[in-house]
Amino acid sequence: MKKTLFLFLFLISIISCEKEDDFVTPTTPPDSGQQPTPNPEPDPDPVVIVSDEEFAQTNFGNMVTANFMGRIVDENGLGLENVTITIGNTITTTNYLGIFSINDVSVFDKFAYVKASKEGYILGSRTIVPTPNATNDIQITLLEKNVVGSVNSGETASISLQNGAEVTFSGEFTTETGAPYTGQVDVVMHYLQPNNPETFEQMPGSLFGKREDGSAVGMETYGMLGINLFSPSGESLNINENAPATLTFPVDASTPNAPTQMPLWYFDEEQGYWKEEGIATKVGNEYIAEVTHFSWWNCDLPISNLVTLCFTLDATVTLSNQRFEIIRTANDQIIFSGYTNAVGQDCGLFPKNENLTINIYSDCSNTIIATQQVGPFATDDSFVINLADLPSELVQTTITGTLNDCDGNPITNGYVLIYKENDINFLNVETTTITDGSLNYTIAYCAEDAYEMIVFDATNNEESDPINLNLTTTTTDIGTVSTCEISGGTFVGDVELNSQAEVDNFGLFGYATIDGNFTINGFEGEITSLQSLTSLTTVTGNLVIQNNEALTSLAGLENITTVSGYFYFGDNSLVNMTGLEGLTTVSNDILIKNNAMLTDLTGLTNLTTVSGYFRIEYNPSLSNLVGLDNLTTVSDYFNIEQNPALTSLEGLENLTSLPGDLIIKDNYNLISVNGLNNLTTVSGKLEFQDNYDLESLAGLESLTTVSDALSLYNNGELTNLSGLDNLTNVNKLIISRNLGLLNLTGLENVTSVSDYVSIYQNYALTSLTGLDNLTTVADDFILKDNTALLSLAPLGNLTTVSGVLEINGCTSMPDLTGMVSLTNVGRLNIIRNQLLSDLTGLENIAPNANTILISYNNTLTSLNGLENVTNLTSITILANPALQSLTGLENLTTISSSLQINNNDNLTDLSGLNNLSTITSDLLIYDNYFLASLTGLENLTTVGRDIKIGDNDYNDRPNPSLSDFCALTNLFTNGNYNSNNVIIQNNAYNPTPQAIINGNCSD
Repeated sequence: MKKTLFLFLFLISIISCEKEDDFVTPTTPPDSGQQPTPNPEPDPDPVVIVSDEEFAQTNFGNMVTANFMGRIVDENGLGLENVTITIGNTITTTNYLGIFSINDVSVFDKFAYVKASKEGYILGSRTIVPTPNATNDIQITLLEKNVVGSVNSGETASISLQNGAEVTFSGEFTTETGAPYTGQVDVVMHYLQPNNPETFEQMPGSLFGKREDGSAVGMETYGMLGINLFSPSGESLNINENAPATLTFPVDASTPNAPTQMPLWYFDEEQGYWKEEGIATKVGNEYIAEVTHFSWWNCDLPISNLVTLCFTLDATVTLSNQRFEIIRTANDQIIFSGYTNAVGQDCGLFPKNENLTINIYSDCSNTIIATQQVGPFATDDSFVINLADLPSELVQTTITGTLNDCDGNPITNGYVLIYKENDINFLNVETTTITDGSLNYTIAYCAEDAYEMIVFDATNNEESDPINLNLTTTTTDIGTVSTCEISGGTFVGDVELNSQAEVDNFGLFGYATIDGNFTINGFEGEITSLQSLTSLTTVTGNLVIQNNEALTSLAGLENITTVSGYFYFGDNSLVNMTGLEGLTTVSNDILIKNNAMLTDLTGLTNLTTVSGYFRIEYNPSLSNLVGLDNLTTVSDYFNIEQNPALTSLEGLENLTSLPGDLIIKDNYNLISVNGLNNLTTVSGKLEFQDNYDLESLAGLESLTTVSDALSLYNNGELTNLSGLDNLTNVNKLIISRNLGLLNLTGLENVTSVSDYVSIYQNYALTSLTGLDNLTTVADDFILKDNTALLSLAPLGNLTTVSGVLEINGCTSMPDLTGMVSLTNVGRLNIIRNQLLSDLTGLENIAPNANTILISYNNTLTSLNGLENVTNLTSITILANPALQSLTGLENLTTISSSLQINNNDNLTDLSGLNNLSTITSDLLIYDNYFLASLTGLENLTTVGRDIKIGDNDYNDRPNPSLSDFCALTNLFTNGNYNSNNVIIQNNAYNPTPQAIINGNCSD
């Protein structure tokens, strides 16, 4: 079995053919670039209501019994385990390769609906016309339940994808029962483009639908959009049918003749086919449609004028499972891509009277090995494609052998999996069923590749070790194979144990090593003891212990010392991890998550090394980390999150350094970080966030270095930073929303920050005590919305801020005194400081400063404090309503970019700029209500670009009192400016430059 895109009879792909009369028919060649011409609107036909039962009776035929085998994969082509497969009333699950087999299922002889569901993915499905006397192949790709965005009820909002697909919500949502829903709505969204082979693997059902008049049709898709809505807790939601949503489908480049309107269809997940509902209208390069509920929605033209075609590949070898594509000759557009069946055949519906091109591909080189032109066909037909000259890379063999179960009996309900030896992810496999214990299967294989095979006994849930196939031409006999073959003390392959019987049976073989993944999944509550597994010492793959509600102990696993993959321990009812005392090394990640009864980690006492990340999350009873006492190494990040009973970090005493991040987050009852007493270095980020009861950082006294960010966010009981007393090296310092924080005591040994400092929204912070020895910040230093902060005095040793120094929203601070050593600032922002009257405290800033922004300081009356500044890149003085003069800028001579003065309502003149001679770029003065004179600009001789007084490009912003422009006489008479770039308007007096030169400079 390979990926079967060519789904029998009614799976219609991306084709252009005659449309229904009530929609557009192209009247120009496909590549003309012209818009298609719509037919005249016909009189509407009366609506015919056809129930789902009547539709099935008319179109689905009689009930038959059929067999099915298939593979469920993710978007990367990897098999998905434990996918629930539902066909009618029959249910099964996939194995670790994503394969399922199910026999004797009652289905319609013209319609079989197969559903595939798995947590974390949206529902997948396929519909086919089953073959009663053969095994029907099913291929489904499941799409992840990826939340692409969130919206809130009561708000109009849009969510879009990068390709232009979009949904706009009206804001009204409902639960599954139809009750109104309020709150956050998570949006899962997928777009499938036309003319893409992957669309046929990922789409639901097939391109078969029911029109509004009840007729059955094939369909030609112009794009599909799948939307699922969930609450943050995972509850399925929908929109209120009285508050429609708007969908936007991008028009794909492969459909240049897309019509101006077409029917809109939704996929009925209960019935298994598309139903026509509404219209999609083309607007520019998009289709717009309105919908009243969510499922998959599809822009499709109905196709009813079809013929059934079957073809057979005739070659020197049997080309089973051979990839082919069918192209519509008229526009060179692919209408099918798929694989032939076991005897090199396939069938499907095609547009009538069309010329087609069929390309056959080699699996060995992925190149076209044969091409044939066929058609046109006016009626149903079949034909042979002769392939006389195949490349030597393709060789045929018939694999024969006897296949027995563990008791030596012939396997009567099984299958074999054949794959290339280097295809370690089983991306391209062939399968064939076993019904009588014998194998006789012909394949065309690549002569340069090595192949392997695994035998599966579906009845007993057993499998063989991988078998090396030494393929030879004509016949390859593998002899007798048993699903119970043992490779010494090693089991080769993945093991999943779901019941006590499976645990005990596996234990009988006494394996020491599992060369693969090992999963203990008691989801049916049947596993109560692991005592039979005491011989196990090594797992070369992943170890997963999950969903064990009845298991009270891990006794039986005490001899496992090494896990070479990751270790997942989740959704178990155990109170500790006793039984894992032998485990010393996990060579990948550890995730301990969602264990409702887990109180500590006793049992991991000898664990020393985790070579990946370590995450301890969502364990509501976990009170401490006792059990990790010997842990010394975590090679990636360490995340301790959402453990609401955790009160301390006791158990981490031997952890001295971390090469990645340490994130301690959302542990609501954590009051102490005791346990980290020996931690000296965090080479990534150290983050304490949303630990509402955390009172102190005592316990971090050994910490000297944080190579990335030290982030303290929303730790409400933290009053100071004592405990960080020996911290000397930190890259970024982020202190935010710690509502009880009074000062920064504990940071006394931090002298420099190699990136930025951000201290914001700490509403109780009154003092920066703790930063007394800080001298250098290599990037930005942001002090924002610390509304109780009284003084900058502890920053007396700060000399350099290489990025932005921003003092913003510090509404209780009366002045900027305290930064007596500050000389070098990249940019200076003074914003929203409501008690500030001047800029005293900035007297030592270097003469050659960069950019200054002074805005929204309601009580600022002057700029005293900037006397040392002589040269600036730019300065903006904005919305300081009490500002009366620009005193403080008397020594400013040069601005290498722009000067902007606006919205300073009490400013009457520009005194203070008396020595300014050069502005290399723009002079912008507008919306200063009482500005009457430009006095202060008498020495200005150069403005390199625009002079705008009373105008700012977008709208007129007057200086309604400004009537004296005499200060510009020197500039306009003797200076350098461009008269074409002068705009003086909407002031009390608006002279031209020439009028000013002529002496008419005031009114």
